[in-house]
Amino acid sequence: MKRCVEPFADGREAWANTVTGTIVSTKGIVVSLLFSITTMSSLPFWWPSEIRTVTFDLLTILIVITILSLLSIIYLRNRSLRSLDIKYMLHQFAHDLRDFQSKKWMHLKTPHNYRKVDFKQEYKEHLSLICGHIKEHFRRITKDDSIEVAIRLARPIKDEPDNVEYVTRFRTSGLNKNREKTTSPIPANKGLPRYLIEKGCQEILIYNDINEAVKMNLFQKTTSEEKFPNEIHTMVVCPLNAWDGSKKSMIGILYVTSRNKKTFKEEHIDTARFMGDMTASAIAFATSVYKIINKSSKWSQQ
Repeated sequence: MKRCVEPFADGREAWANTVTGTIVSTKGIVVSLLFSITTMSSLPFWWPSEIRTVTFDLLTILIVITILSLLSIIYLRNRSLRSLDIKYMLHQFAHDLRDFQSKKWMHLKTPHNYRKVDFKQEYKEHLSLICGHIKEHFRRITKDDSIEVAIRLARPIKDEPDNVEYVTRFRTSGLNKNREKTTSPIPANKGLPRYLIEKGCQEILIYNDINEAVKMNLFQKTTSEEKFPNEIHTMVVCPLNAWDGSKKSMIGILYVTSRNKKTFKEEHIDTARFMGDMTASAIAFATSVYKIINKSSKWSQQ
């Protein structure tokens, strides 16, 4: 039975931990071979005597082979198309991030256009772009159309200069819009942020049962969970690690959520890590450029 929260450092052992992986592993092959050798000399004692001799004509064999071949081709076709589609989506993700970064560099080279650009709106559109790509990618690999994405980003706490809190900056449209009114900041020294930081910001968490995680103090319940109890049943949580201006730190947290149970598996861990690293890098870049442009704009107005 799965735990309510499962931590993972990477997903390379995902296949080996499945039933199929066990069967086709070296140990599984050896066991199958030994079983075949011990039973090949005669039929098992429990085999019914009236069907001890079974014969098939050539036509039956050809029909079975044809059906199996057809099913294999259909499976291979669907898997190949899915693989190509996923690769295309990954390229589009990288392509759009590159275009955004190129656009920001152009802003740095044209200081006279600073006042014409709504950077806050651009920043929001940038987060929307990132979350949209992550959402569509996870929907494709999980075959779950209820997948949604949210991002919390760090900001300083006024009364605690040595501490930060993580605030929801963007969520995809499938999550209730009223969450904007019920969401609460989470300090870095409490709840999920504290756990991730204590683990070196390297673990990816799969929440299989949020309610059980709350009971075990593994998740800090907010007003949003109380108001919208059926909106998220399971989720993947990924730390966003990047340069914050002075050092490498956890600049945010990525949430990939689902209304369904048993959506996320160990095989999705490395995908979450990849998306988390790409997201962290893109947000850190956009934030740094925004700060440079903001300072330059103020300087030019003096």
